[in-house]
Amino acid sequence: EDTHYGLGMGISNVDGDIFYYHPGQGSGMNAINLIFPEKQISITVIRNVSKPKTSSAEIALYAYSQLRKDSASNGHSANK
Repeated sequence: EDTHYGLGMGISNVDGDIFYYHPGQGSGMNAINLIFPEKQISITVIRNVSKPKTSSAEIALYAYSQLRKDSASNGHSANK
């Protein structure tokens, strides 16, 4: 059975792009790190917030979508 978890990192994909992730939280803060190895992109979100309306994962994935969009509109590959 595939658990999508290994070595302390979760494994997932967005639009076919595989990424590894590791979230964290504590009293009054939360964070997430996403690593897209094939694109050579890493996104880390660290916030001082207790009860966020938007998750750190949603913010990180939004940032990735914008990087992909900007890269495509400039005629560059996201993995350069």
